[in-house]
Amino acid sequence: MASLEFANFREHQYLLLVSSLAGLARGLHRTQLPQEAGGLILKLAFHAASAHSLFQGLDLAYLGHPSAEHASDKFFDHVTTQALTRMALETYLTYYHVFQQPANNVLERELRYCAWRLASLKAEGRWHSAASTALPNNWSAVTTTLKQSLASNALFLRLDRKTRSRIEEGRWRRPPWAVIAEQAGLPKTISSPIYNMLSESMHSGAYAAYTVMQARPATQRSLVETDLLLMMVIMGKAIHSHLDILVLSQDVRELVEYWAAAWSSEPETAK
Repeated sequence: MASLEFANFREHQYLLLVSSLAGLARGLHRTQLPQEAGGLILKLAFHAASAHSLFQGLDLAYLGHPSAEHASDKFFDHVTTQALTRMALETYLTYYHVFQQPANNVLERELRYCAWRLASLKAEGRWHSAASTALPNNWSAVTTTLKQSLASNALFLRLDRKTRSRIEEGRWRRPPWAVIAEQAGLPKTISSPIYNMLSESMHSGAYAAYTVMQARPATQRSLVETDLLLMMVIMGKAIHSHLDILVLSQDVRELVEYWAAAWSSEPETAK
């Protein structure tokens, strides 16, 4: 399927996917994957739940909206649901790249996981330095362990010096998001333009400012529904990758399969 125009938003279906996603997060904690794998899926569920709460609408009078004509109407915060959708997309792509795509390639998964974890620790270190606060007691020990794991990883050692240095500095993501999206089975013709538009809201582009000032409540609600449809695609893909560890009714399973196929191209597996 190449468009979101094929479906109308159904709130009960959305909530079924959020619930299934939370179940997947719990299920992943019972696998051999690192605990952060379930944490990423739970993070994705939180983004989806937050977007749903915005779908209920906000009180314009409370916000002091500049449009007196619509001050009594609810405001549907499309700009924020777009930002949440981009966060959800990046969360899913991170999960796919670090934990799912490497499949049984132990060295590749170790390389990606250690690089990803090290990047977080580096960011945490910079934060504590800027805030003049003490690092967690285990920060140095965990950082050292990750660096040692990388230093003994044959795939890491095959990388050129510049790439190894970037990873050691905390830049874990070697391919750009667009490439990871294609590898996850999201066609570039769809995912790249959508990602760029989601970034407009995330980075306060002119589109975001115009939308907040000009769009009428009914239009905003329709735009939020489009964001939630996109969120359903992301949730469907995440859940579909682990149907083997979930106990779902046939109806929910078919719902997951439907949304997982919304952007259809075969995902890649790391060699």
